[in-house]
Amino acid sequence: MQKYIPVKPSDLHDKYINLNKLFSFDAKIFGVIGARGYGKTYKVKKKITKDFIFDGKKFVVVRDTIDACEKIAEQKGVKFFGDIFQEHCLSKHTYSIEGFAISIDNKLAGEIVPLSAYYKYKGNYYDAENIFFDEFIAEDVQAYRGNRARQFANTIETIARDRNVKVYLSANALDLGNDILEMLDIHIKNKQYGYYINKQKGVVIYYAPDSQEFLERKQNSISGQMTAGTFLDANLNHNEFESGECEIFEKRKPCNLYGIYYNNENECIRLYKSNETNEFYVCKDINSNSYLYMRYVFNAKQMSTNRKYADNDTRKFLQNILFNKQVKFESKYLFGVYCSICNNTLKK
Repeated sequence: MQKYIPVKPSDLHDKYINLNKLFSFDAKIFGVIGARGYGKTYKVKKKITKDFIFDGKKFVVVRDTIDACEKIAEQKGVKFFGDIFQEHCLSKHTYSIEGFAISIDNKLAGEIVPLSAYYKYKGNYYDAENIFFDEFIAEDVQAYRGNRARQFANTIETIARDRNVKVYLSANALDLGNDILEMLDIHIKNKQYGYYINKQKGVVIYYAPDSQEFLERKQNSISGQMTAGTFLDANLNHNEFESGECEIFEKRKPCNLYGIYYNNENECIRLYKSNETNEFYVCKDINSNSYLYMRYVFNAKQMSTNRKYADNDTRKFLQNILFNKQVKFESKYLFGVYCSICNNTLKK
């Protein structure tokens, strides 16, 4: 069950983001989603660095790809550490990154791990207490392979095992249907700023509004002036999610289950048909052990006693109702799963 706490105007009093309230929650996973240049990454980097210097807590930095990890490590880590070590409280300390190993004051402080190839980089994770996954919501221009939620879960398992660690996530406001947010059972509403909490998952995500000071600085910058009034304005300058090309419903009309369909990644959606109209609703598969006779796959290797192979008529049907805009979705994430079913299965 998700809880929502709106952000207070009194929390917005600086040109850079304040994460003190976020870090005060009793949670294991802390996330922040906000505009570029608002100081999200800076504040998290500073926290995990100070945790090591003053409390001896080692950390792991996770990025999507090996290329992204290499960017962090360039010039011995200047890109990652250069700004925070200029602060007075850290200026007497030293840092260095060799390969993907991070040293502070000539001691091993942590490592950098690529999400897309976590299984190739089994390092000294057994004593890490903090994990920082920067840009956990991938931008549209980023190319990545596989299911990122599965990669993220496996990365955390590889690093944390059964130990008590803290996970920190940061991202720009880009995609309401992010697969990792879906896995954490966090459902953010556009422009509804505040703290989204799921106690069962041990998660709190702060969807941060921009302070007036930040907005003024952003609007007067060259990038703000260049993109004002364009299709990039909402996301880059006003911290709003991209809308996507699907219709999200708040509540289904009376309907019956039509079928349960799997994509090639074994992600699954339930399709319901309205009792009153020719509309369909796509929802989560909330119980994988129910309705076993209504489960369909499009890859013969996924067939089992409880999974039937869908015929060509089923393939065409799913494509047609999407094309005719007869389908509404519980979340943008499920829209993505539905599209992956169509894209992967309608090719003969």
